[in-house]
Amino acid sequence: MDKKRRNMEIPMTNQEIIDAFHRLYYDKKHHSPILNSTRWHCIVLQKCPLDLHSYQEIMYEVKPKLVVETGTLHGGSALWLSHMMSLLHGDRKSTRLNSSH
Repeated sequence: MDKKRRNMEIPMTNQEIIDAFHRLYYDKKHHSPILNSTRWHCIVLQKCPLDLHSYQEIMYEVKPKLVVETGTLHGGSALWLSHMMSLLHGDRKSTRLNSSH
């Protein structure tokens, strides 16, 4: 949103709100404290909490037998997925795939 629009107090469009959230949450140049402070059992989990809630809802509805995560960084989201699978469905499996350069 430009300064002219802000000074005129014109409301942001839905897309501008989405873009501002994305910049504040994910953009490294803004040094977002949120992205790197999200944790699961003390392990960094670089996922938006809103996304985690959506994942949990999908997992409850779909009841997958296997969840595969690719491109894991610290392993926090893989641990979260594993715990959700166990909580929601008992003996279901989750795994992660990560490649080294």
